[in-house]
Amino acid sequence: MPDVSGPVAEDGGMGAGGQGPQEDGSEGGLDMERLPVVEAALADVEHAMARLDAGTWGTCEHCGAPLDQALLVERPAARACPVHA
Repeated sequence: MPDVSGPVAEDGGMGAGGQGPQEDGSEGGLDMERLPVVEAALADVEHAMARLDAGTWGTCEHCGAPLDQALLVERPAARACPVHA
């Protein structure tokens, strides 16, 4: 899963009005270059939640084998075993 972390204001938010200093030091809104990464991460989480509801989370989508616990701890949205990754 891609890293979607970023700087957070001391109040836990992004500053007044949801905007704050950017990594490059400028003031402004959202970093639109990161939007596709954040959207992909959200889609992965939503897919994992749907698999959880269906009772198939934690198994390979290709062969049905159980996924390793360490893999699921590191990447909860994992979809495939090492053979099919």
